[in-house]
Amino acid sequence: MAFSGCIRYSFTGSTLPSHIKTVSIPLVENTTAEIGIEEKLRDQVYNAYTGLNVLSVVQDNGDADLRIRVIVYANVPDEYDASGNVKTYKVTITAQVAFVDTKENKAIFEDTITGSGIYDHRTENVDTGIGIALGMLKESIINNTVSGW
Repeated sequence: MAFSGCIRYSFTGSTLPSHIKTVSIPLVENTTAEIGIEEKLRDQVYNAYTGLNVLSVVQDNGDADLRIRVIVYANVPDEYDASGNVKTYKVTITAQVAFVDTKENKAIFEDTITGSGIYDHRTENVDTGIGIALGMLKESIINNTVSGW
């Protein structure tokens, strides 16, 4: 019962400030007890940026920094069957995101974003829900930092 989708990003031009040509993506902070989701999120965002060819991703000192902090992780029952047994669970991951213009020293985008993923625990495991939630987060981050312009 996993929900998934494929989104293709296409840009004919960017309206980011003209001096922003590179982005650095520091390590994602994780204040939750769920170890490893920060690395998975960073990998997804990094791969999305490199696939877009809108900005060059650099190790350090980018014209913009993408700062991400995972602040909420939850895996809770979502739907029950007629007998009261859990059918599906919902994974929710929330992150604080700031896309900062390092030349002007100001945030271009700053918000708290949530992604969620529902999985049927009888046929899937929590990694399915985490993957869906992280995919939603990645899409929101990309839409709000690059394609939102």
